Amino acid sequence: MISFAYGLMGLFGINKTGSENIVFESKSAGNSPNGIKTISVDIEGSVVNPGVYKLSQDSRIQDVFIAAGGLSAQADGDVCC
Repeated sequence: MISFAYGLMGLFGINKTGSENIVFESKSAGNSPNGIKTISVDIEGSVVNPGVYKLSQDSRIQDVFIAAGGLSAQADGDVCC
């Protein structure tokens, strides 16, 4: 019965977790001075240099990790699926 109640709360959005931290911004000035479209990525946590990085629009997640200096010594790099 308790599982059913939690399922209903999740279905109707009563228990919203984490979604408050996601912010979508729309800017018309999404281009760099040389005309290349860019995105801004805020990376936090166990990276060497957390912060906001501007990358080209076709960048991949590994590019922001490289820009942030890679994983810190405290990071858990052992990810299992």
